Amino acid sequence: MNLLLEACVHTVTTRHAGEKALPKLPQALIAVIDALISEAVEFGHGGTFVFLPPTIDSKEQERNLASRLFPPVTTDIGKLLIEMLHSEEMPYHEFSQKLLLQTTKAVGRLAGVDGCVVLDYGLCLKMFGARITTSDAVKLKIQTIDPWSHRGFEEMGPLAAPRLNTLGTRHHFAARLCAAIPGTTAIVISQDADIRVFQGADGYVADCGALAFIPAFSHVPKRPPP
Repeated sequence: MNLLLEACVHTVTTRHAGEKALPKLPQALIAVIDALISEAVEFGHGGTFVFLPPTIDSKEQERNLASRLFPPVTTDIGKLLIEMLHSEEMPYHEFSQKLLLQTTKAVGRLAGVDGCVVLDYGLCLKMFGARITTSDAVKLKIQTIDPWSHRGFEEMGPLAAPRLNTLGTRHHFAARLCAAIPGTTAIVISQDADIRVFQGADGYVADCGALAFIPAFSHVPKRPPP
């Protein structure tokens, strides 16, 4: 999950902040992503958030997320976040905070729609209700990652596909998308509020396992006992 945070910090800073240092940005991004996921968990339907890397072009995006239930939309949470941070000394700071929170929660609730919610690492909403399609030729190799230490502790190899199938369609297609587009992060939330994070790396997909919360975005500092 640190990779997701680092990518978001870099993209939002490059896109909206220019050369100005924003020391509060990482913590603010943590709060925003936590609010996105919390809203989807509270909704109780489950859902999938996909974060696309900046290297992907629009044609590749359309090819891998070809079928969607709703037209493309653009809601730039990253821009609202920067505006909120810039307004700390301004009279409209409280308004900026409320607008950011309301927008973030609204996007989080979109996870309840069939299909996935697609954003880039700048937290710009690209579409929702998207159905993931990938080529059958995509090779899926899973490396299970300990989300607390971020070290791999199991090489699943050929067992990856059967295990993903037991987890359900959402997990299977999210993992395959991460394999098809390295650098992609997918957060899958089940109806019973388990969270599983997949991240596409070079030659494999990192699987952070079933989580009750995302460690990098949690206020719980200690790893639970084995």
